[in-house]
Amino acid sequence: MHKMFRILSITAVVICIFTTACKKNNPSNLAKETIGLTVQEGENGYLLQWDKVNTSDFINYEIYRSDSPLPEPTPDEPLNINLRIASISDRDKNSFTDSLLFGISTNVYYKVIAKLAMRTLSSNSIKNTTNNIVLNGSFDYAYYNSDLDYIYFLSNNVVKIYDNTNNTLKLNGKTIDGGLATNLYYDDKLKFNTQTNGDKEVYLMNNNYSISSYDASTMTKKETFNFNLSNPNFTTFDVYQNHLYLLNDNTDSLLVYNTSTHQVESQIYLSSLSQYNSITISKDKSTMILAPGYNGSLYYSYNFNLNATGIPTLTHAENMQVNSASSGKIAVSNNGQFMTNDIFGAIFSSSFVNIGNLQSTFFNEQFTNYKFSTDNQYIFAQSFASTSSIKAFSLTDFSLIHSYFNTSSYYFLKGKNIIMVSNGSLGNQIIISNKQTNLP
Repeated sequence: MHKMFRILSITAVVICIFTTACKKNNPSNLAKETIGLTVQEGENGYLLQWDKVNTSDFINYEIYRSDSPLPEPTPDEPLNINLRIASISDRDKNSFTDSLLFGISTNVYYKVIAKLAMRTLSSNSIKNTTNNIVLNGSFDYAYYNSDLDYIYFLSNNVVKIYDNTNNTLKLNGKTIDGGLATNLYYDDKLKFNTQTNGDKEVYLMNNNYSISSYDASTMTKKETFNFNLSNPNFTTFDVYQNHLYLLNDNTDSLLVYNTSTHQVESQIYLSSLSQYNSITISKDKSTMILAPGYNGSLYYSYNFNLNATGIPTLTHAENMQVNSASSGKIAVSNNGQFMTNDIFGAIFSSSFVNIGNLQSTFFNEQFTNYKFSTDNQYIFAQSFASTSSIKAFSLTDFSLIHSYFNTSSYYFLKGKNIIMVSNGSLGNQIIISNKQTNLP
C-alpha cells in the first residue's frame, strides 16, 4: 500500500508539473509583457533603441512603422506585415536606424516586437520627435533665396513660398502667367535678383522664350521681356541687376540683354553649345562660367566686371574632359576661385586647372549637386552609395569634415547649415528639415 501511494504521488507531481508547464507556455494564458523603446532623431535617421531580450528561445526582433499609433498585437490580430520595416535575428542587436529621416512627416509611430518560441514581447507605440515642418501638397522643383530665407516650390505652373525664418507659408499658391519653360535641362526655371534700389525679384522663363520678372515676396508680375529673335532656343539663363544672360543653342551664342533699355547689348558667339550647357555667376559677381552638362569638353570663363559694363569679358576657354555629374549644374564658389561639376570630385580653378580632389571614403565614389559655403571655406556635395548622403569638405585640403544622411531631392545652405526639402513618402506632403552642421 505504501509503495502504491508513492507511485501515485510521483505520478500526480509529474502530471502537475507537466500541466503547469503547458499552461505557462500557452501564449493565451500569459500576461502581456512589454519591452522599453526609445526613438530619437540623429544625423543619419531616427535611432530606435530597445531592451535586449536574454532568453534562449529568442527568434527575432521586428520593427514596425506607421503614420498612426500601432495597436497591441494579438494572436488573432497581428500587426500588418506591410508596416514592418526590418527584421533582426541577432539577439544582441537591439538598435536600428530608420533612414527615412527627411522624407517622412511629423506623425510617425514605431513599435518593436520580440518574437520568442512560445510568446511575443511588444513595446509601446512610440511617436517620433523631429524638427521637420510639414506643408500640404507636393512640388516638382524647389529653390532657395538666401537673401530672404524663402523656399520657393514649383508645381506645374504654380509657385508656393515658405518663409523659413518664421516657419510660415507666405504664399500658398499662385499661377504663373504664360506657363513655365519645359525646355530647360537643368532646374534653371527660376532665378533671383536684387536691383540697385534693393528690390528683390524673381525671374522665370516662359514657354514662348520670354522671361518675366516678379516681386519676390508676392509673385506679382512686374514685366515681361521678349527678345524678338527669329530662332531662339534658350537652354539656361541668369540675371544680375538690369542684365539678363541667356545661352541660345540654335545660334551658339551668349545673349546679353539690358532690361532697362529693352535692348540686346551683345551676342557673343561660342562653340559647341547644347541643351546641357549651364551658366553660373559667382555670388561676388567676379566670375561667369559656361560649362557643358555631360561629358563635354569646351568650358568658358569670363571676368564679370559690372562696374563698367554689363557685358562679360572672356578670359579663358579650355578644351578639357571633365566627368560631369549628369544631375547637377556647374557650381562656382562665392569668390569665383573654385568650380566643379566633376562626378568624381575633381575641383578646378576658374581657369580650369585641377587643384585637387574631394576625399573619397570608398572606391569610385561619385558626387553631384555641389554647393559652396558663403565663407568660401567648405564645399558640400551629394554622395551616392547604398544610401544618399550630403558630405562637407574643407576647401583648404578637400578633406572630409562630416557626412549627413539625406533622402531628399533638394538641399540648400543657410550659412553652414543645411535645409533639406522633399516630397513626403507618407502622403501628399512637403517635408522641410533644418539641420545644424556643426562645422568648425
